[in-house]
Amino acid sequence: MNVSVMLDVAIGLVIVYISTALIVSAIQELIASLLQWRSQHLKESILQLMLCHDATGLNETKHFRDQIYENPLIQSMNHSAVSVWSRLTSHFVFHWQKKSESVGDEKEDEQEKAYEKLYLTSSPSYIEPEIFAIALVNELQKNTLPFETFQELITFLESPETQNKIPQALRDTLLMLANNAKIKINAGENALLSFQKEIENWFHTSMKRAGGIYKRNTQLVCFLLALIITIFLNLDTFYISQILLNNSILRTTLANNAVQLVNNFPTDNNSPLDVEQLQENVSKIFSNSLPIAPIYENVTNFMDCQQQNSCSIQEAQPNLRKFLSALCGWIVTTLAVFMGAPFWFDLLGQLVNVRANGSKPNRS
Repeated sequence: MNVSVMLDVAIGLVIVYISTALIVSAIQELIASLLQWRSQHLKESILQLMLCHDATGLNETKHFRDQIYENPLIQSMNHSAVSVWSRLTSHFVFHWQKKSESVGDEKEDEQEKAYEKLYLTSSPSYIEPEIFAIALVNELQKNTLPFETFQELITFLESPETQNKIPQALRDTLLMLANNAKIKINAGENALLSFQKEIENWFHTSMKRAGGIYKRNTQLVCFLLALIITIFLNLDTFYISQILLNNSILRTTLANNAVQLVNNFPTDNNSPLDVEQLQENVSKIFSNSLPIAPIYENVTNFMDCQQQNSCSIQEAQPNLRKFLSALCGWIVTTLAVFMGAPFWFDLLGQLVNVRANGSKPNRS
């Protein structure tokens, strides 16, 4: 087999992987936006941060966290939904969350209704560590007489009366951070600011771990979406490879369009790939040239069909050997799509460069 043909087939497969990965990413982001995954994950992560693996004060910690969320600095990060669709979905999420909460106060006062109307329960998906530290310190000052010195803060945290105002696990953590700040402060340095800095570092370190957990959770969703889309569109890697091998026009068209995509989409190695711009370019260049067809329109590659490429699923007869081959092809495509569009776009650039330069001449 000619090396250039194999290279064009590889480019065609990479284009299919990139296109499917972009579809999966767009659907995942849509679901995450409608269900407010990021903001809810952040809220639960802050709760776990305050609990410190001690669930005995769960209700008190939830109440204290909600008080921090009511701080004006954090409330200013909330943005109400603008579009009609966003308002409808946010309203649905609000009532779904209310049903899932433990039964307590069943009545909604006028302020809560006004809050729902204004913000539609939207909460920030990201909080700056400095903002969180300021909000936490302000909440501490609300629970007692305003303290102005570092020693007053430590006395407040060590006081037995604090147990009724701040969850025990959170109080122990803050007291440890305060003692750590007391050790680090230099002569003349504001001790309260040093304590606030300790809270920032504590929050930032924990949220980095929470971000990793969120990423792993979304990867599972992306894998399932990739599998569903791969089967629905019948993206069998082996079958698509066979199509590209037999159809020189399609193969050449995809390869030439790939060259155009790489040339029109310059990337900087030091900056992340702009996925939205890549999605726009891919849909513009490859809108009519991808060998993709839904499974109900293209069943002959894993079923026996008397009239090739024209019978429906009901008319086709299952073929176990072909189905197992298609299943393996779907799995290969799913795993490839799961690696993400940025990975395949980098590989596409390398393949296009090899194609443009040609094979290396043999050394004499």
